[in-house]
Amino acid sequence: MVWHFTRAEYHLLGTHGIIRPDERVELRDGLIVELPVMKPLHQGASRRLANRLPRLLPPGWLLQIADVVGLATSKPEPDAAVLRGTKRPTTTTSLSRRTPAS
Repeated sequence: MVWHFTRAEYHLLGTHGIIRPDERVELRDGLIVELPVMKPLHQGASRRLANRLPRLLPPGWLLQIADVVGLATSKPEPDAAVLRGTKRPTTTTSLSRRTPAS
């Protein structure tokens, strides 16, 4: 059997200690998925992306690195996301109102 979770249910699992803060998991399309450990090559590619991509983005867009993006049925933590906006939101709640680039 496969269980699907809403974002609210996913948060409750953390609040009640069912998902520990040190567990590397994220919510993808209602499923809780384990995140792989990032290896050195992956880390290097992420650093290069963080250094090079921001200057290529047009005004009104920002690069977010390794942070939560709140979507309707998911709460992924992509290596990078290009979002509309001019500065990073200060809470993950405000991320849900941001729009990922297509």
